[in-house]
Amino acid sequence: MAPLSRRAGRLDDMCPKTDQSLRDGHSEVALRDEISAREIKYRLTKKVSMRYSPSLDGLRAVAVALVMASHFTWGRLPGGWVGVTLFFVLSGYLITKILVQELDSTGTLNLQRFYLKRFLRLSPALALVLAASLVIAILTAKLDSAVEAALFAGSYTMNFNRAFGLGEEGALGHTWSLAIEEQFYLLWPLMLLFVVKRRRIRLLLTAISIIVAWRFYLIVDGAEVQRIYNGFDTRADALLVGCLLALVEKSIPYRAWMPYVAIVTLFGCYIALKADASFIWAGGLFAATLASAALIKFTVVDGWARVFLTFKPFVFVGKLSYGLYLWHYMLLISAIRFQQDDNRVLYVTAVAVVSIGLAIASYFLVELPFNKLKDRIGRRPRTGAAAELPA
Repeated sequence: MAPLSRRAGRLDDMCPKTDQSLRDGHSEVALRDEISAREIKYRLTKKVSMRYSPSLDGLRAVAVALVMASHFTWGRLPGGWVGVTLFFVLSGYLITKILVQELDSTGTLNLQRFYLKRFLRLSPALALVLAASLVIAILTAKLDSAVEAALFAGSYTMNFNRAFGLGEEGALGHTWSLAIEEQFYLLWPLMLLFVVKRRRIRLLLTAISIIVAWRFYLIVDGAEVQRIYNGFDTRADALLVGCLLALVEKSIPYRAWMPYVAIVTLFGCYIALKADASFIWAGGLFAATLASAALIKFTVVDGWARVFLTFKPFVFVGKLSYGLYLWHYMLLISAIRFQQDDNRVLYVTAVAVVSIGLAIASYFLVELPFNKLKDRIGRRPRTGAAAELPA
């Protein structure tokens, strides 16, 4: 063990505000306790905190733009599903990096803290949109269907509703993708806890293969497109590909031409493939999933893709992406009676402007405060064996 003076010197470098009175007037035991507590806090914060990558926010901006453009053109740009797929892969990638860091560092996961953080990240902004949808429904005399839709959306089961035709979706049908992500957040940490480290990659490859094969089987069996498009069991492969990327990204070499291939693949799927129960779309879906993973890989390394996506307006839109996704579709469908053949462009423009304004307000007044609260959870480590790392 290093001499006390040497350890205190290291701590001065790490924590410049060490109390001078402790070093001068208190007992050696008190000083040792102070050093131990602050050193643990420093190590925990330094080791486990994940470095923020603005380029990933830029990628979120691209994803939400793809979704909104498809909705605002009423499907004339058929590949809105490409943007959702990109969101899925990115979510699997980021969550896995956070979970694996904690698991490999501590040997366990604080599931209570993880689920609370996910709740604080996603639910407040969603609750605001659900409330707004109910207010609009009261004004338009559509409260019954809106309440049913809000129950599906608020319980994160809209994907099951759409896949199996259980009830009304109203203006909240787009929350099917949030439901799939929330179901993934519920299951994936539990799976990680019970799988030894050396078998993680094998598990993911097996699960991805099974889901892709199952999707093709359902197509052969004549399943409807809503069943295939909205099912957790048919879309979770995109999230798992993101998980796999988080585990193997360091072993994937960088080649300057690879982002071009990924972009061409995604763009081709976006303009050419409409979601339907066909082998062509199913193949395109998996191709877009792999291309999304490739694009994520090459936006976190130094290269032109990263430089492009760190352009400040892209990063800002990426920060607003969750709010934009929530608001734009709800408003687009809720106010549909105001759209006429001769004012379609004006209608879409108005919805876009209002959506941006509400997304900005939601980000600063709702999401940011709750995110700050989320980030404070678990940041007070306890000295001793029970000390925990922030996720």
